[in-house]
Amino acid sequence: MKKRNFNFIKALAMASTLLFMLVATASPLLAAITISGTVTDSGATPAPIANAYVGLYTDCQSYYDGTMTDTNGDYSFTDIPDGTYFVAVTDNPDPCLQNYVAEFWNDTDMEPHTCDNTTPVSTTRADVDFSLQPGYQISGTVYAPNGTTPLEDVFLVLHFGDACDGYWLTGMLTDQSGQYCFTVPAGGPYFVSAQPQGIDYAPAWYCSWAEPGLFGEFCCENAESINIIDADVSGADFYLADGGSISGVIKDSAGNPIANVPVNIGSDGLEIGWNSIQTGPDGSFQFTGLAPGIWYVHSQPDVSSGYAQLVRDYYLESVGEDRNIGTLTLEDGALITGTFTDPTGTPIPDIEFEWGGKFEGGEAETETGYFEIRLPLGTHSLTVEHDQDDGVYCMLPVQITVADTSVPQSLGDVTLYDPATGATITGTVTDNGLYYEGELQVVAFAHGQEFTPDKAGGAVPLGFGMPDESGNYTLLAPPSATIDLYLVTGWESECEGAESVVVVDSLTNIATPTAGQVLTGQNLAYTNEGGYINAIIADRNDPMASICRANAILYSQPGDVFAGFAMSNGWGDFSFSNVPAGEYRIAVTHPDYPDEITWSPVFTLNVSDWLWFGQPPLYLGEETAPNLMGWGHNLVADFGDRGLWFHDGTQWNWMTNRGHVGQMAVWDGKLVVDFGPDYGLHCYDGTSWTWMSNKGGVNFMTVWNNGSTEKLVVDFGGGRRIYTYNGTWSWFNNKDDVNGMLVWDNKLVVDFGAGRGVYNYDTSWHWMSNKDDVATAVVWDNGSTERLVVDFGGGRRVYTYNGTWSWLSNKDDVNAMEVWNGKLVVDFGSGRSMYNYDTSWHWMTNKDDVAQMVTWNDGVEDKLAVDFGGGRGMSYYDGAWNWMKNASDVSEMIAYEGTLWSDLLAVDFGPGTGVYYYDDSWNFMKSWSTAD
Repeated sequence: MKKRNFNFIKALAMASTLLFMLVATASPLLAAITISGTVTDSGATPAPIANAYVGLYTDCQSYYDGTMTDTNGDYSFTDIPDGTYFVAVTDNPDPCLQNYVAEFWNDTDMEPHTCDNTTPVSTTRADVDFSLQPGYQISGTVYAPNGTTPLEDVFLVLHFGDACDGYWLTGMLTDQSGQYCFTVPAGGPYFVSAQPQGIDYAPAWYCSWAEPGLFGEFCCENAESINIIDADVSGADFYLADGGSISGVIKDSAGNPIANVPVNIGSDGLEIGWNSIQTGPDGSFQFTGLAPGIWYVHSQPDVSSGYAQLVRDYYLESVGEDRNIGTLTLEDGALITGTFTDPTGTPIPDIEFEWGGKFEGGEAETETGYFEIRLPLGTHSLTVEHDQDDGVYCMLPVQITVADTSVPQSLGDVTLYDPATGATITGTVTDNGLYYEGELQVVAFAHGQEFTPDKAGGAVPLGFGMPDESGNYTLLAPPSATIDLYLVTGWESECEGAESVVVVDSLTNIATPTAGQVLTGQNLAYTNEGGYINAIIADRNDPMASICRANAILYSQPGDVFAGFAMSNGWGDFSFSNVPAGEYRIAVTHPDYPDEITWSPVFTLNVSDWLWFGQPPLYLGEETAPNLMGWGHNLVADFGDRGLWFHDGTQWNWMTNRGHVGQMAVWDGKLVVDFGPDYGLHCYDGTSWTWMSNKGGVNFMTVWNNGSTEKLVVDFGGGRRIYTYNGTWSWFNNKDDVNGMLVWDNKLVVDFGAGRGVYNYDTSWHWMSNKDDVATAVVWDNGSTERLVVDFGGGRRVYTYNGTWSWLSNKDDVNAMEVWNGKLVVDFGSGRSMYNYDTSWHWMTNKDDVAQMVTWNDGVEDKLAVDFGGGRGMSYYDGAWNWMKNASDVSEMIAYEGTLWSDLLAVDFGPGTGVYYYDDSWNFMKSWSTAD
């Protein structure tokens, strides 16, 4: 239940490097004040400090005037225009030459003497005195990753109290020798962070064990503290790591790039390294100098733009990793306005508030109480941050339904309650001396709050109560409301980006008292340590890729009663601790998979059990082809939870209960199936399965007949190399994780991608092109010549290859290519129409950006079946267009050798309709769908 803070780094008032201008810049005004005082040391008999530098500021960042103390330590600013000022002092502007600790003045002698704690001066005062403490040095050198090259102009920050949530005391840039110095009083703990700006090195926290190759700490929770007793600390050196990057493109819902939109980045675990930029003319953005860990990317367009804000999380696993996250889409948002008020209708200023829906959420702050936000289509809940700068508030969440983003909505007055106007709930929490992970906390929700997976993002607490050492808690809630109280164990790891909450007791249907009244006796208990559940969430189409910051919701059975919430870390791992014994199931969602909810099976958890859902993991991501596949005259169908089946022209035949398979191929008359990393590769001969390899979850698999031998080629990916198989495995190439493979002219063509080029192989490798990472490719035989057709994409055009490259079209990044009747068919997409090509281009239709197209031969001629998608129906082309069905965006469509004399077109129309084949009419095959 963590709320992110999107207030980015403020410019620091560098009290240890105050470079005061000694010439006044103010022009005299009629009204003026005088600020004066004395600067002494803090000894038992204070001695004046002469020639100290005293600075006058209008705020923490804005210098106004400066002077120096005389021999008696006195200073004075006279004829200052009416206003509010901050006063600061240092004995030397060079931090490495200071004998005392620089500080801002406050009238309570509150430590630390930072600008955050300064007392503003707005009237004539002669008592703005300073008592400077003796200073000790924290110093070191900042090096490049090689460990020998010092780095100039790296920004160093001194923190006090706590690295994650403490004070930012001051900051400075390293000198030409890469050195820095901070002057501090005895005590601590102090923490030092390095935050390179404008150079591609990763930010880090100081740790004494850092050395070349060991780059310091990338999580504030693990930063090493420095405590000063009575001596300087030197040698607090940094060895910076190469920075990683996150880049992408911001587009609107129509696919148009959005220029000049603000994009922010930050890391809750690192707590430093925040940055904000604007997209370029093409909507692109790139953040460099990033450390490993989880980074949130936050696009917060101005309300006047019409777009709703967006937040996504991304994981950089290693030092120097560059990640392109592709396109982020800003949805249109309805204008929502309102004013936060107290129960009398008086606006309340400076309120931080937030909102959430199924996935999309956000937060903002209002200075006057009036607010304007944009919300996309859907249902959202609006609430306030409970702990505000000026006290604690609560409210009944406001549910907002947006059905039309062009229609604004005014919420009017939104009432907030403080302890005087709200209801106070008190009670005791009994933990019985039992162990629990994290903290025990009491959380209030509105009675009847829905926790279904599609609405859990809008479930907002009404209030929180933390038990004290005696188990007593107090919680603020709206008055005269009906609430439910949950006792939960909760923990979060900002380093890993994970969090978990489990319900261990509850009280429901509680009527809160009227304004200002107290309801006592709401007691809760933690009675057993329960069991532990751990799971991994991964992408079904790339099982080696875990899913960061997935939402996991725990439901007790029967009835799917909310029992807990967790969020996965960078490795896709999430867990629930101290879960009471019972029957449960888990639902998993993620904003990158907006239409999916993955459910675990119902399982039983006993006390002290440790259940592991890792092999196989829980998957998100639509299954990709082949879910239907031809195998000789058989049609193979992966029906998911119902298993793998094949149709032999007469009936369906069960093969295995293991559905949701990866890639499939036909080699040597056998069906080869990748069952994923938990079960590996197996082949099926129509009767039984034969094991082939434990290395499942492959990157790419194809069959290559070189004219004499048919081989299975498998790119295992993830550093596991490429092998061929023709009864035994043979090493083929170390460069795995290729972009694509296909067979042309009995040669294996491999696009290695990632700058490694395109090659073909017969008995040795032959270079073809440096333009790798192609968009799409197809083999086209026009009846006399077999050509490779490659859309290089990205403005690199479309070419054919039959030993040499020949230009074909400038219109690259096409939607789809297919071969029909010896002609190349290209759906150029994006309004560029569909054409076929023999020796020239022939227009076919303006209905481009089709969903799928497949060629099949019905025994008489080639026909091109096209699912136009988007409600445009299905037709086939045999020189003219022929209507087939009103269905669109079908789950899958393939041609296979249905009979000895003709192909069959098999179509999976999706859940509720099932699978049919077509031979001038539709013929039912199965009511199941591979998309079920």
